[in-house]
Amino acid sequence: VNKDGEFIKDDPVIGASIFDNYRKPFAKLVDLDVDAQIYSTIYGMQFGIGWKQNDEDLPTHAFKGEWTRNVIVQNVWQKMKGLESSDSFGTSSTTTITNIVWSESYKHSPILQELEEASGNQLQVSLSLYSYRHSDPPPNNFSLGYVVGTIGISNAGEPLNYGGDRVLIPKVSDFPPNALTFKAPFKVHSQNLLTVDLSNSLPVNIYSTLIDIGPIFLGIIHDAIECVELISSDPIPYLSENWIKKTGGIVDYQISPGSLTSSASLVLVQQNSTGEDTYSECGQKILHGEDDEHKYLVLLRESAHYIRPMGFYLQRLEYLESAEIPIYVTHLGNPAENVAVYVKIDDSESGVAVDTTMKTTNSDGVASFTFTVPKPVNKKRTYPKPKCPRCPGEQPEARTLDIDGQVYYIEYGISENDQTTTTQCTGNDCNILIKTLSSNTATRPYTWDDDVYPIFRQYYFLYPVMGDILNLTDYDSVTKHHNLELLKHSMNLDFNDPNYMPATRDLSPSKQQMILEWLANPIRSKLFVNFMLDDSDDKIHRSQHMKYIPVCAPPETTTAQSEFSSRSYLSVCMRDKIAFNTNTVCDDMDDINYYRATLKRSATDPKCTRPLYGYSRESDNPNFSKLCTLKNLQDQLQIAVQIEFATIPLYLTSLYSIVDRCNVEIYEILRGVAMQEMLHLVQVANILIATGRDPIIDSFNFVPKYPSKGLPGCVHPNLKVNLEKFNLKHVHDVFVTIEQPNITCIAEPFPELVNNTIGQFYHEIEDCIETLGSDIFQEKKSQVDWPWDLKDNNNLGKVHIVKDVSTALAGIKEIIEQGEGSGPLDPDDALTGQLAHYYRFQEIVCGRKLKKVDDKHYAYKGDRISFDSRGVWPMRPNPSKKGITKGTNCYTAAKSFHEIFRALLRELQTTFSGNPRGIINTVELMESLLVHIKRTMRVKFDEDDDVDDETCGPVWDYHWDD
Repeated sequence: VNKDGEFIKDDPVIGASIFDNYRKPFAKLVDLDVDAQIYSTIYGMQFGIGWKQNDEDLPTHAFKGEWTRNVIVQNVWQKMKGLESSDSFGTSSTTTITNIVWSESYKHSPILQELEEASGNQLQVSLSLYSYRHSDPPPNNFSLGYVVGTIGISNAGEPLNYGGDRVLIPKVSDFPPNALTFKAPFKVHSQNLLTVDLSNSLPVNIYSTLIDIGPIFLGIIHDAIECVELISSDPIPYLSENWIKKTGGIVDYQISPGSLTSSASLVLVQQNSTGEDTYSECGQKILHGEDDEHKYLVLLRESAHYIRPMGFYLQRLEYLESAEIPIYVTHLGNPAENVAVYVKIDDSESGVAVDTTMKTTNSDGVASFTFTVPKPVNKKRTYPKPKCPRCPGEQPEARTLDIDGQVYYIEYGISENDQTTTTQCTGNDCNILIKTLSSNTATRPYTWDDDVYPIFRQYYFLYPVMGDILNLTDYDSVTKHHNLELLKHSMNLDFNDPNYMPATRDLSPSKQQMILEWLANPIRSKLFVNFMLDDSDDKIHRSQHMKYIPVCAPPETTTAQSEFSSRSYLSVCMRDKIAFNTNTVCDDMDDINYYRATLKRSATDPKCTRPLYGYSRESDNPNFSKLCTLKNLQDQLQIAVQIEFATIPLYLTSLYSIVDRCNVEIYEILRGVAMQEMLHLVQVANILIATGRDPIIDSFNFVPKYPSKGLPGCVHPNLKVNLEKFNLKHVHDVFVTIEQPNITCIAEPFPELVNNTIGQFYHEIEDCIETLGSDIFQEKKSQVDWPWDLKDNNNLGKVHIVKDVSTALAGIKEIIEQGEGSGPLDPDDALTGQLAHYYRFQEIVCGRKLKKVDDKHYAYKGDRISFDSRGVWPMRPNPSKKGITKGTNCYTAAKSFHEIFRALLRELQTTFSGNPRGIINTVELMESLLVHIKRTMRVKFDEDDDVDDETCGPVWDYHWDD
């Protein structure tokens, strides 16, 4: 509808997309409390409208702005009939969009042009939500449902919880669960255009289809003559195809000026019904039940007063904190002055106090109440600890967790003749929500054992998804340098930032500050006490030498190599002495033929090439000397960025197919390698940027395809590269092969294989850089540093800022040594003192740590690395969109993952294109991506297959086409 009240059917905005921020992690939907999960708030959303152009995946935005946080669950009722549970609820809410940025593309739409002219840099969004389990998915899914809404102008002085100037309500006796229809806000515009929002007013069946309740009309009741004047003789076409989708539940009618007065109320009526409150049509005889013709049952009728909070009415307060919450009252659409408004706190021992229980509205229709927490919060509740969703073996009995804080529901309403009334409200409405938070009572110095661990333990068990990022119950995990920095960063973010921690926003400011102080100086304990794990009284204590890891399943009694009992290469795992040098290492590689086969390339394969292929400074071949140009170097560095990126989906997919708290040693090895591969990606990108070219990341041709043959740039061109759940054969055949050191004897008898390893690929780059010299580097180009100081965290390595030949070569040396080792004689990465990737993967295959036997020899005879195959999700190989049914849990999980993945690509592109501080957003997106990977691992691929438990898995494709 345009500003003149005309209905528009051909505007480009029809069919446009709604979107959040493309580059940041998804906004967070946060429940108020474990005992108040119905009250949810969206934090950190950027809201926009746009449309696709030129067949691109992403829409061009017409506008985008910041979503104002507000409770999204208001006006709750049992919308779905035939289902007696919270799943049957329908709800509506409103909020505003502020700080709006309009692009040039909005001018394609006349409607958006009118909206921009009238908006004043602020818009209003009204949403109705219902049937969030409409397809009866399994209990672990909360993401399916319907959302309909409208976008319009937000005028100055309107409350955040606007929805309209006036409201239709059912009779008090018909309020849920008995109501057939529910509240409908409406507004009469200056052009006498009546707009009524029925999106949360009409019932649906268990299939989420609107129920046929007979013909319904909007009309005006004239109290003096007790008759209904229909606004239109045509019924509301709510049963027409896709009516709710096409209209958002909005109906518009032109009415006569002055139609709605104190003696003429708007109503929603049902035709040909019998019973109480029936009215004849104006101009006809009043029949009073003698005849059904022209009789109407009033379903909804205007309430003279409309009351709601002016702004955000969900507060979190600790001891002595206070908050002022204004209540807004209108009478027939206008601010109501001198109306008595009350608030009521039922709990006589309430932890919340109010300055007064009764106030009258001012000339703006507002009465403000101040709420305070008058005494320390020490009330604790209990909550059952969630069980591990797929841990093999017997589950320990669920513990009961202590939860501090308390939620208070404070009723408000209008007082008439000294009688309180809440005629507009259901059991879930007309409540101000205050959660009291316990304050910090600890004394400095703060310690892990006494002060931090009890808080982190609560979050670990209540919100197990956090375990996908770090183990909050493990001091060693929390105090790893990168985890400390991540915690400090996230806990210092703005409260509305999607990455703010804790995501639940239920930690008092004083406790938040205490934890931040501890993170700066993470003391373990004031006194060492050797505690034991005591399940009997639900106490988990910490010892300096003990990590609490919930039991996944009894470890396998056989070692990991039993899976390869028929393969000859296991002899390397069994040798008592291995000399890692060029003369003997090939003797220890019983699988050398398999490795050589992965290096073979087809002469007819045009993809098996690269700009510097075979280049060496020492070569006498005149054709090789022509290869080393700046352009060829840059092209090969771009391929190097692709290679480093291609290993990340490989390693992360196997890593996060491991069930939580299972195969812990393997998990830690894979996680460490994957993090270093991310560092390698940054390092190679820096070298390319220093030469004057930005890497290309966000591109269809950049993202690897799975399954595939080989890695980019003719590296292992005959290697079968698949995405698979974790298994030892996959680690050996793919991971070990990729990271294999570039040892001469492996390819010496076969000259055509020499150049096809990652090591040789990087040696070509090294030689060309030395040939071209330092003049190719541009110091002014913006390079990327790791977002946090890693000087004290040598486990990951270092990102080098490239200025000349020496710094470029130092970066490449780090990549090679972390993958292959510091040389054929030494499996260690000389820079970090850790084993290189090849040897860490070989440890997994052998099931034992590599240990030094003497000055020249090693053996896989160290501590056992157990593998329990029951602790792996049965993910389908090479997950893709193919075969996923739209609307299923697998579709929802995989699509959500894919959207975060694309956001990550976009942020990487921005980071490497002149915005190096974007690496912080990139790390935050990666954290979010890991959570979504975990979800894809848990969801069945085919929900109807009762035999195969195969799970969905992450979709790493560049495009997602429905």
